[in-house]
Amino acid sequence: MNRILFAGLSSGSGKTAVTCACLRALQKKGISAASFKCGPDYIDPMFHSHITGRPAYHADPFFLSRFAMRELVSRVSADADCTIFEGAMGYYDGIGGTEQASAYTVSDWLELPTLLVANPQGMGCSIAAVCRGFQTFRTPNPICGILLNGVRRGMAAYYREILERETGLPVLGCLPQLSE
Repeated sequence: MNRILFAGLSSGSGKTAVTCACLRALQKKGISAASFKCGPDYIDPMFHSHITGRPAYHADPFFLSRFAMRELVSRVSADADCTIFEGAMGYYDGIGGTEQASAYTVSDWLELPTLLVANPQGMGCSIAAVCRGFQTFRTPNPICGILLNGVRRGMAAYYREILERETGLPVLGCLPQLSE
C-alpha cells in the first residue's frame, strides 16, 4: 500500500496545507486517497473530507492500540489507491512532554515513511540543525525527506542545498509563500 505521513516541526509548520495540496493533486490525477489525522482534531479531517469526498479518520494512539490502529487503517484504506496521514503539532509532541501518542508513535506503529514539513523562515543553516535533530532524536526513524513550506520562490534552491548537504535527506518540494 502506498502510504505517507506529513509531519511538522511544530504547529503552524504547514502540515494541513501540504496534506490538502497533496490530496487535491492526487484527486486531479484520478488517484483515490484515504486520509487520517494523527491525534485528536476535528477541523483538519473536515478539510480532508471536503477534498476527497470520503470520510477522514483519526489515527490516535491515545485511543487506539497498535493492533486496532492497524486494523482501522487496513479497513479504511482497502478501497483507496493510497493513504495520506497528517501529523499533529510537532512530530514528537505527545502526552505529558513525551513522544507517547505522537505522530512519531503513529509512524512507528504503522511503519510509515515520513516527510518532514519545514518552514525555514528566519533561518539559514539552522534549519539543517533542526531537521537533523528530528532525524536523530529517536530510532527507528522513518523520516525520508523534507518539504519546504512558506519559502520565497528565490530561496528554495538555497535551502535545498543546505538541507541536502547537512542532513542527507532529499528536499522533495516546496510550497511557496503566497500573500493571498
